[in-house]
Amino acid sequence: MKVTRGRKIATYICYVLIALWVLGPIYWILNTSLHIEPEMLSKFPPLVPSNPTLSNYSFIFNVEAVMRERLEKGLATFFLPTIAASLPVAIRNSAIIGVVVMVLNLIFGPFAAYTFQRIRFRGSYSLFLSTVLTRLMPGIAIILPLYAVMKMLNLLDTYLAVIIVHSMFTIPLSLWISYSFLEGQPLEIEEAALIDGYSRFEVYSKVVFPIMKGAMVAVGLFSFMLSYSEFLFAFLLTQTDASRTVPVIVAAMGANPVMPRTIMASAGTIAMLLPVVVFILMRRYIIRGLTAGVVVGR
Repeated sequence: MKVTRGRKIATYICYVLIALWVLGPIYWILNTSLHIEPEMLSKFPPLVPSNPTLSNYSFIFNVEAVMRERLEKGLATFFLPTIAASLPVAIRNSAIIGVVVMVLNLIFGPFAAYTFQRIRFRGSYSLFLSTVLTRLMPGIAIILPLYAVMKMLNLLDTYLAVIIVHSMFTIPLSLWISYSFLEGQPLEIEEAALIDGYSRFEVYSKVVFPIMKGAMVAVGLFSFMLSYSEFLFAFLLTQTDASRTVPVIVAAMGANPVMPRTIMASAGTIAMLLPVVVFILMRRYIIRGLTAGVVVGR
């Protein structure tokens, strides 16, 4: 079917509008972070910084030094909430929690998928389906029981509490991705390994695991990003800077009515930097991991 010129133009216009819808807020955050606060308080804030500055980023990473310098010089110290100083620690917390959750997903997700897919037992599919369906459960429905359990175990305000809960919600997704991948893989190589005397675990570790590299990359990255950006449970289970994550700190900054918008924009830019860089570097492997099982299974 020949595509008309008008239809092609309409398609391009849709692409441009979608790009503006997605990239517009990101550009505005970056633009705001490079201005000083008085410029952004004007009636028509500039779309492009005439004199871009990194002072907002410097403030976040050196709150005490900046405040001390302004006091020594007798400059006006308009209210700059020191919660911004918590962001670097929050980035470290989010990175640690995200990496641990990612490792747990890489260990348990594919292994459980192999068990459900290759070792058939009574009720295996029902168990698989019920495990995956837990991912559809709204977090708000179980947030209070989880809080009570963590409080009873004395795990509030610890990495472990957040890691446990994030793993509960990410491992079912990892299980589904791995299961879908294995569904399209031929059984001949695994059956030959079993005939040669390999145990099931040896078949998984020496034959299946190397084949699943594409799916493993998708599992690892998705679990890391979901953990890094999760807010609800991280907000409930953390109480101090010792365990608060990036979404919690950024939300606290945004909820402060007197927080300078340039500081908030800088915090938002820093918060999204790590997952964006990871996705850009690994996007090819994510797409390959999600589509490999479909391609092979055709």
